Amino acid sequence: NAKVVWSTQSHGMHNPEWLELDPDVLSDEAHKFANLMLDVVATRKIEEGDEVFIDYGDDWQEAWDEHVARVKAADLEAGSWQPTALELNTLYHQYRAGAGYAHPFKTADELKADPYPERVTTACFKGAWAGASMRLCDVVDRVDIKVEDGGGEMTYNYTVKVRPEFKGSGSGGETTKYKTIQDLPHEAVHFVDRPYASDQSRPVIKAPFPPFRHHISIPDDILPSAWKAKKEKDKGVDVDENTKG
Repeated sequence: NAKVVWSTQSHGMHNPEWLELDPDVLSDEAHKFANLMLDVVATRKIEEGDEVFIDYGDDWQEAWDEHVARVKAADLEAGSWQPTALELNTLYHQYRAGAGYAHPFKTADELKADPYPERVTTACFKGAWAGASMRLCDVVDRVDIKVEDGGGEMTYNYTVKVRPEFKGSGSGGETTKYKTIQDLPHEAVHFVDRPYASDQSRPVIKAPFPPFRHHISIPDDILPSAWKAKKEKDKGVDVDENTKG
């Protein structure tokens, strides 16, 4: 219901006359700040609330089809879906009236028998937990607390070991030591995705699959004649000035 066309408006960021220039001229020093803009225009009446669709090009569609095939193959190989840190935080920090937190964070001993997904690890707020900086940590011990005056809801306090971190830069930096923090409330512990294990990064551990990225093609029928002529010239094909396009 829509398509892209070259903008017909002239301003500092775009000039329709630039489309008539040879690409080599357009990229010279005099035009180093030149920008070309596209407009998205409707090909039919679009009602309020309608989604706008444009053609991304055959290359995009082929790349998408290949990506979908890889995802399906990865799902078969990896087996069950590994939840993300965001999904686990939603689950572990869900507080239900009359019940409290349904899922406590596991201690190191519990993780030996029932580990978290490989793509996540735990982090804690250091110091005053509300609004403080977050550091990677491991839960060493847990105290289950039943709030009697709150309807019997369950909450938890933890003893955690904050992992070392490197401070400073180059040879002048130093690595902090492990630090144990006691009585850390449930709200101060969170899941985080391991480095390069989220869907935004190509997997290093066992993220489900790499993200899809591909350029959107410009339709051939709106390519300027000067650009087409240069392409043919670079191929060694003579183009008659009267037959460009």
